[in-house]
Amino acid sequence: MIKREYHVIKEVAQVAEFATIWETLERANPKVFNRQNLRDAGEKGLPPMPDPNEMLMKIIREEQQTVTAARLSSAHVPRRFYRSDFSIPQTATPEIRTAMATVKAYADNIDDHVKLGDGLLMYGDVGTGKTTKAVAVLKRALQSGHGAFFIPMVQLVDNLLTMSRDERREFEHRITNVSLLVLDDLGAEQAQPWVVNKIDAIVTARYNNMKPMIITTNIDIETAGVDKYNMRTIDRLVEMCTVVRFKGQSMR
Repeated sequence: MIKREYHVIKEVAQVAEFATIWETLERANPKVFNRQNLRDAGEKGLPPMPDPNEMLMKIIREEQQTVTAARLSSAHVPRRFYRSDFSIPQTATPEIRTAMATVKAYADNIDDHVKLGDGLLMYGDVGTGKTTKAVAVLKRALQSGHGAFFIPMVQLVDNLLTMSRDERREFEHRITNVSLLVLDDLGAEQAQPWVVNKIDAIVTARYNNMKPMIITTNIDIETAGVDKYNMRTIDRLVEMCTVVRFKGQSMR
């Protein structure tokens, strides 16, 4: 897992490296490469020489804006969705275009939503782009320095059945506490009583701790969902999430 501390350590190391380069240039040609010349050029209105430290910080900022495959893998995102973005397919219906614009607007304010615990619940037919846009939001969260985790519901249930006690404890801690959780394809899992109770426990924990979720589902959670989940679960999901309908035929 790539943690924020890694970037701090890397930044310090790179600054030290650039500082060494700068000092080497100063020794090689002190009349040109020195900080006083840099300040004088600015005061005289001349084009300033490139400052290695500024160059470094620009590189670091650009790197932090890039979500690498390693970071997506750490967030458990399937490779098929690594290229997910907010582009709108030409075949999208007006309703789907509106839905996708709503999701992008959410992502554009991801810091506020994470802070306030506001999530998204995207529902609609298969093939309408819900998972792709959910991953696009997850990528934006990673770009902003937030932790995120993606898990299909059928795999979540399978993990709980097959993991050892210690593995299950660690897994449950992650999906309960990660800054942004993406639950993909809610409703695809078998609605056994213990599964329903576990989903209720996850939703309740994140609701109480104001931790947002991005949920995709093929069912209308406010109608068909009541036949599968506890009413309390549905009520909390609707309260903590903006409900977005993806209406249209499959675009696959």
